[in-house]
Amino acid sequence: ETFAADIWNGKWDSVLQSTSMLKLPEDKLTYLYEQVLFELLEAGERDLAKEMLRSSEPLTCLKTSHPERYLKIEQLCKRPFFNASDAYELGTSKESRRQEIAESLLCEVSAVQPSRLLSLLGQALKYQQSQGLIAPGVPFDLFRGTRKAYRKDVEE
Repeated sequence: ETFAADIWNGKWDSVLQSTSMLKLPEDKLTYLYEQVLFELLEAGERDLAKEMLRSSEPLTCLKTSHPERYLKIEQLCKRPFFNASDAYELGTSKESRRQEIAESLLCEVSAVQPSRLLSLLGQALKYQQSQGLIAPGVPFDLFRGTRKAYRKDVEE
C-alpha cells in the first residue's frame, strides 16, 4: 500500500530505493525511470535529469534498445523549460502515468504480513511433531534442524 502511495504521490526517492532491491522487467523499470526524469525536468532540475539520463542503467539501455525514444528524452533535457505535452503522449498526464506505473509495478511485487514467516515456522514445527520427527518438549534449533545442543562448562 505504501509503495503504491509513494508512486501516486511522486515520492521517487523511496520508490527507487524500493525497486533497487527488486528484479523487475526492463521495460517497466525504464518506464519508471523515464517518469522520474520527466518530473525532475518539470521541477527545473535539468542537471540532475541529465545526469540520471547518462548514469542510470535503465535509461542508458534505452539508448541502444530504443534510440529514438532516448533522443527525445535527451532533447527534452536540453530545453530551458519543460512542456508536458512534449514529454507525455497525447491523452496522458503525469497523474495517469503515475497510475500506470503503480499498476504495472504492483503486479510484480507482493507484500505479506510481517508475522507470516513466524506463523509458517510454527506450523512446520507442529507438523514435524505430529509426524514424530521432533520430540515434544525438547528444545529444537531451527537453524541446524536438530535438537538444541547445550554447551557444558569444561573445567580443567
